[in-house]
Amino acid sequence: MTDKIQIELTKDQHLNLMNLTRIGMWVATAYNENGDGSVPHFNEVQQLIYSHAKEAGFDNLIEKDEKTNEFWETREYDDSDEQFMQYIDEYDNENFWDNLLERLASRDLCHLIGKEKFKALDVVERREKLIPFLELYDNEFSESELNNLVLNKS
Repeated sequence: MTDKIQIELTKDQHLNLMNLTRIGMWVATAYNENGDGSVPHFNEVQQLIYSHAKEAGFDNLIEKDEKTNEFWETREYDDSDEQFMQYIDEYDNENFWDNLLERLASRDLCHLIGKEKFKALDVVERREKLIPFLELYDNEFSESELNNLVLNKS
């Protein structure tokens, strides 16, 4: 028995899969602590998807480096970065606000009940106690974004 599977894709599905792997690789490597911009197990999958680009009719988007035997995006594919960045920018924006709300609310609850009690809360209890703080910050930032946010060094 083999551990491999086969998937049949239309050309459009293959292009969408190439796009998904490209976005996924960007997310996985944009802040990669290794500094080399690689995640080997994801690279392997991306290389597999890219290796079928020619047969899917996308040799204008992916080319093979004969020296390294690796597949890379062509200039044409690179020039379509705006399309990918739209998804990443939307995610980053929403993620920024979600993280800001969560961190500020957690900070305030921790100050209110103390660090030890905060750490001892289970997930459900913590979420319930965070709701008023989350709502407070959500309302404020929905109305004024960061305009009223001031660092108070006292």
